[in-house]
Amino acid sequence: LDARGVTRLFERLLGAGVIRTRGRMKDGSSWPLEFARSVGTEAGVSVSPPRSGGLFPDVCVVVLMADPARAERSLVVGLAADPDLKARVQLLRGRRYYRLDPRQTSPVLTTLAFSDEAMVIGNSITVVENTLERRRAGPDGKNSLAGVETYRRAVADVPEDASAVLFVDTPRLFTWGYGAIVPLVVSGMNRARGTAGSTSPALDWADFPEADVIARHLEPAVTWVRT
Repeated sequence: LDARGVTRLFERLLGAGVIRTRGRMKDGSSWPLEFARSVGTEAGVSVSPPRSGGLFPDVCVVVLMADPARAERSLVVGLAADPDLKARVQLLRGRRYYRLDPRQTSPVLTTLAFSDEAMVIGNSITVVENTLERRRAGPDGKNSLAGVETYRRAVADVPEDASAVLFVDTPRLFTWGYGAIVPLVVSGMNRARGTAGSTSPALDWADFPEADVIARHLEPAVTWVRT
């Protein structure tokens, strides 16, 4: 993520009237442009099985910021001045979390917060808070991805000058999807079978192999690019 590229994009969109805003900073600049100028040069996206259960995964975006305080100030100006932007501010353990209206932003990324080095956006306060805690604990923290042996082995051959890395924990992804989705498919097929009046035996979820029987044959996937 190139901060200069983001800034130039916002300038073009503002100049063309694609982005309209009533919010102005003290120096007269628009708050989206001020926000863009605060963005750093690195970003990451995490999609993982939901810790609270269910079908929808935990989604989180981490953007390193050149000036997180400046970005948050510009966001506050925008929220106060622009009636088209709606958000609720929730204070949790001394940190402000901005709960955005999903109808105006995204049904996935609805909560954001700032640390002293980054902006974190996720689909719930819990996801954002957990991500901030992992970043605070650093690479030696118990929940750090850098401490996971599967990840370390998978990225061992990635060159240091790689500009982007995609890591997929295929066994874990399969285990979650298998346990969450296959029972629904089996149930749906049995209902369709009953509706159609089929006399064949019903599918039984218990007859399917355990997820780890299949997952242990899978390997993590790593892709990297250099620009």
